[in-house]
Amino acid sequence: MSLLYVCVEKSDVLIFATPIYWWNMTAQMKTYIDRLYAMKYDKRVLKNKKIVFLTTFGAPDFESSGANIVKQSLQRIASFTGMGFIHSYGVTSQPENNPAFQKALIEVFDLGKSLIINY
Repeated sequence: MSLLYVCVEKSDVLIFATPIYWWNMTAQMKTYIDRLYAMKYDKRVLKNKKIVFLTTFGAPDFESSGANIVKQSLQRIASFTGMGFIHSYGVTSQPENNPAFQKALIEVFDLGKSLIINY
């Protein structure tokens, strides 16, 4: 975990990516977030960092998938730690509900490029 702490300290943007299982983030992501909690005691480390949330889900839309629950959790974490929640992007894995899956991949790729340029 100490190597991850160093990486977080050096980062401007933290990208949280998880599939949605049972209306929530994976246990692995939750464990990582829980371990980041120790860093909040040094306000300089997390303050002013930015958060981006990326997700996939099996429901037909963002709201019914539980992705909004995770988004709200990350927004609250950002507020608590002094970070800024700047973007969320989710896409369904159901092909019949998402004929533009390739478009979604391009949009997320472009989001990544904009983060490199802007931060």
